Amino acid sequence: MGVVVEQGPATEPVTVERARDERGLAHNLDDSMLEAKITEAREHIEIVLGKALITQTWSLYLHEFPDVIELPGGRVQSITSITYKDADGVDQTLVASDYDADLFSRQPIIRPADKWPDTADQLNAVKVEYVVGYGDADAVPGGIKAALLLMVGDAYENREGQIAGETISENKAVSRLLWPHRAIGA
Repeated sequence: MGVVVEQGPATEPVTVERARDERGLAHNLDDSMLEAKITEAREHIEIVLGKALITQTWSLYLHEFPDVIELPGGRVQSITSITYKDADGVDQTLVASDYDADLFSRQPIIRPADKWPDTADQLNAVKVEYVVGYGDADAVPGGIKAALLLMVGDAYENREGQIAGETISENKAVSRLLWPHRAIGA
């Protein structure tokens, strides 16, 4: 099983202007660096939480159909397509009436309406393409944005790197802000 980001987010959860305001910067000399730090912080938070923040298109690859397909990535907005290689190795696409999807539970799932079709005996014979994420930047919970801004601020203030002998510690405020938004099993 593997997940591929087919189309990443079009925007970030917070703007460079908001990050600049948080740091009290009156100039835009560091905007490109802030932009990179925002992206890095979002990507880190997505890994920690096990979910996409901003709307993205993901594909889940499976070797065969399991009883129930669990969709990683947090809030699933829609299923784009479910394709598979049939027993003869021919590409096929399921129609929506072939499966039931529960996109509203904490762990989104897809199950067959009757039974899954047989697949070719090959790796990644099944592909589920879906849209995942909270939506646009306004839909991302405030606690996640606050954690992201703390991470950006810390990265901005400490951009020179670690001093020899200094211990890197976890930012407890970031952890507390992200805790309620964790994915199952995280």
